[in-house]
Amino acid sequence: MLPWCVLSVVHVLSSLGMGGQEMLVLRLAAAQRAQGWDVRVVSLATAAPALADAFATAGVPVHVVAKQAGLDVALPVRLARLLRTLRPKIVHTHNPLPLIYAAWPARLAGARVIHTKHGKNPAVGANLIARRTAAAAVEAFVAVSEGTAAQARLARECATGKLTTIVNGIDVTRFVPDPAARMKWRAAWGPVDAAADVCVVISVGRLDENKHHAMLLAAVAALPAEVAARVRVMIIGEGPLHDALAAQALALGLADRVRLMGRRDDVAELLAAADLFALTSRSEGLPLAVAEAMACGLPIVGTDVGGMRDVVGDCGALVTSEDAPALTVELARLIAGDELRATLGALARARAVAQFSLATMATEYEALYRGALAR
Repeated sequence: MLPWCVLSVVHVLSSLGMGGQEMLVLRLAAAQRAQGWDVRVVSLATAAPALADAFATAGVPVHVVAKQAGLDVALPVRLARLLRTLRPKIVHTHNPLPLIYAAWPARLAGARVIHTKHGKNPAVGANLIARRTAAAAVEAFVAVSEGTAAQARLARECATGKLTTIVNGIDVTRFVPDPAARMKWRAAWGPVDAAADVCVVISVGRLDENKHHAMLLAAVAALPAEVAARVRVMIIGEGPLHDALAAQALALGLADRVRLMGRRDDVAELLAAADLFALTSRSEGLPLAVAEAMACGLPIVGTDVGGMRDVVGDCGALVTSEDAPALTVELARLIAGDELRATLGALARARAVAQFSLATMATEYEALYRGALAR
């Protein structure tokens, strides 16, 4: 039996793919495990080996309770059986499916339930009713940004008194400006060497329709010739649109200036080697990749969706979603303005440290957990 002061927590996710939400839970669980808590993760889909290994390295066991296709009426029973065995004090669900399927089984297993809404996740009809019904079982309903909280209020996803905001956190000791990494990578890129008058624009995210990297490529292709000559674009991530983006870059005459890097384990180094971060998503919660880039001293250019403005503040430029011409204008201004980028980058680092630290996020969740147990 664990001492009363030690928390036992089970995080429930719909999957363990290599996404922002999953990486956030990995970091939060690792921080909680480092405090001596008993922390476990339940995935409703078969875990990706890379992320499962990362949880194991952090000392966090992974349990898979696979959801069947369609409506899986037996899944709550399977979850309740596992949770009765694990006997956690807190069950922390993340995004809609875990909320719908795990909230009431967790309560029936004797746990307090905390839920985090990581993005817009629109719903109508039966799905929205299912979310509201599940939200009745939670002690606290957390939004990761004020924009996300506003969406929850508008959809009446939970009782108003349960809704609170805890912004996502990053490891600001790992994501830092790093001149050595900058020299190393720019030298390794061939035409992008440390002495060249170039501006490296980096984007990190899954290669899918929502992240909309096609808008970034279109905006870069429309840059004035004298600005375009300075630009190199690195896109970190994998997904179903890899081949389409490669074809687009070729068709736009950008093949020699755009690199699709795939999934990387050295994102912090690559961010430190860049000059400007771009995110052209169609929707977002509170994007960790943006906060990580800011912690590395990068100004931001992107779309004004979800919690982007909450993260970026005055440390970059945001345009309307789908407005590639406006993005071209902002890219040109930031690429040409070396001193402006340096000023905004310093502001970005300071903002990330002050508002988006992993330690602050972990402390706020601990207070929420203990408050739920006290009630």
